[in-house]
Amino acid sequence: MPASRFRGPVFVMVIGGCFAVVGGVPVAVTLGLGMKTSATIIGVGLMGFGFTLILPACVWCGFQQTRLCRDYWRRQRLEAPADEMSTLG
Repeated sequence: MPASRFRGPVFVMVIGGCFAVVGGVPVAVTLGLGMKTSATIIGVGLMGFGFTLILPACVWCGFQQTRLCRDYWRRQRLEAPADEMSTLG
């Protein structure tokens, strides 16, 4: 079930991406019209919050992938027959 390990981080990344997109709309509109209003400040804040959620979720995915690979190689090593194991000497 390796895909279930990534369910949490991917969900957090999706939520962060939604915040970034929702914040990007007023920023794009106000900068496109050449105005500087409070909508720009609010939009930049929402984008920042979204990216603040995305970055730790990416790190979380990296840790999950590292743990998954480590568990896989440990399982492979334990399941290998004794004659396939290489020895020094």
